Amino acid sequence: GNRIAASVGALWLAVDPINIRHSQFIRPDIFVVVFSLAVCYFAMRIVDEPRRSDYVLAGISAGLAASSKYNGALIVIPIIIAHLARFRTRGWHHQPIIWAAIACVLTFFATTPFALLEWQRFWQEGILGTAEHYATGHAGGEGETLQWYVSFLWSNQGWLLALALAEIVAVVWTQEKKRIVLISFPLAYFAFVNLYTVRFETTILPVMPFVTLLAALFVARVYLCLSRRTVQRLGVVAVAGIAVIFALPMLQTAITHNQQILQPDSRETARVWIDQNLPAGSRNFIEPY
Repeated sequence: GNRIAASVGALWLAVDPINIRHSQFIRPDIFVVVFSLAVCYFAMRIVDEPRRSDYVLAGISAGLAASSKYNGALIVIPIIIAHLARFRTRGWHHQPIIWAAIACVLTFFATTPFALLEWQRFWQEGILGTAEHYATGHAGGEGETLQWYVSFLWSNQGWLLALALAEIVAVVWTQEKKRIVLISFPLAYFAFVNLYTVRFETTILPVMPFVTLLAALFVARVYLCLSRRTVQRLGVVAVAGIAVIFALPMLQTAITHNQQILQPDSRETARVWIDQNLPAGSRNFIEPY
């Protein structure tokens, strides 16, 4: 419901180098991002006007997020928060929330039939196996999880992270229902992934679009405050300037990344050197990690 936040957030996400990089890979992580944003969209519509279709679409999106990657199952939290924000505790027996749960479960099993057909193996090797891996460690991606994630977010999103944190504080202070729904997932997800010793940028990726959106919402909030006291046109210029100033460094990083991936990497360079310099039948040792 805020065009300024939508425009600024879309601009920043479009040039976000991490989002761009992972959108170039055929991996499940970016699907979790897409479906998580879809869930929050329909969840916020529930706060406005609780239609059954929004519950069902939110449930389908949540099922797809969980099916893409198991930690995406936490995206059900905004649906629950939105329902409680609309009906409070008396809404547990309200039929639409049941439809959302059914849609979520059916979508998950329809897109991950392995979980239903071999549920014991799914539970042991899928859920428990993944949890054990994240809890015990992964060479090159473990330890100091909280510090690593905060450092990663700050180094890649910079002042957007600070603006997002300011927006979270403002939402908690003002108790705006729709924005409480919006912040519920990134806060719960960030707390959850910090319970484990293994940390990857792909793991924290679902939080990053929400950081971008919350930062844009804070800029829109400041614009609204200023427009009440100053010339509105001046506020628009200020917002546009902030959006461009923050976008340019990310755009530059993204362009540099795209230029680099178009060049031969070290593995290809090594292969060419081996073909040109080593005799046929030579034994080569490749370092495992």
